[in-house]
Amino acid sequence: MADLPAAPPPPARPSVAARISALVASLPTCTKLTAVALVVLYGVVAVGLVSVEYIALVPGHSIPYLWNVFTASWLETNVGALAVSCVTLLAAGEEPCVDGPGCRVQVLGGRV
Repeated sequence: MADLPAAPPPPARPSVAARISALVASLPTCTKLTAVALVVLYGVVAVGLVSVEYIALVPGHSIPYLWNVFTASWLETNVGALAVSCVTLLAAGEEPCVDGPGCRVQVLGGRV
């Protein structure tokens, strides 16, 4: 009986860092910038460079500082909430697939 050739080894799985890097590279620029804004704003408040009352919607302080209306949605004062916000943003921030070969999700009979 003839010896059969050995099967080639299975391909190596990419590392977690490589997979995260590929995910971040595939995200739109707007999603990346929003995640960076969340982290930077958290860092600025955590270090104490800016008081929360200048960024958050605080009754009595929001009228003099009109930018509060725009910056309050990006303010996270808790590391857990920051992590949840970033993960949700990065998971939901992908560009939708429009009838391409890589589309995996079907909504109402059509591909998304």
